[in-house]
Amino acid sequence: MALKWGPVIVIGLLCLIVAVTAASLLPMATVQRVLRPLAHVERLTRLPEYARVYRIYFLSMIVTGALLLA
Repeated sequence: MALKWGPVIVIGLLCLIVAVTAASLLPMATVQRVLRPLAHVERLTRLPEYARVYRIYFLSMIVTGALLLA
């Protein structure tokens, strides 16, 4: 006895429709908080340590993207 994929697809689509409908109709909780401004961000981003960490982050993102494409 083979598995019939038609009902599985229909049930999956119905579950997706129910989830999207519930997510769009149910109210979301709003967060009311005040963010503190960051001090001296422009000065901190010019530090050599920050530049090195950001360069490593950027190269790792490029490698990850290339591996995902491959």
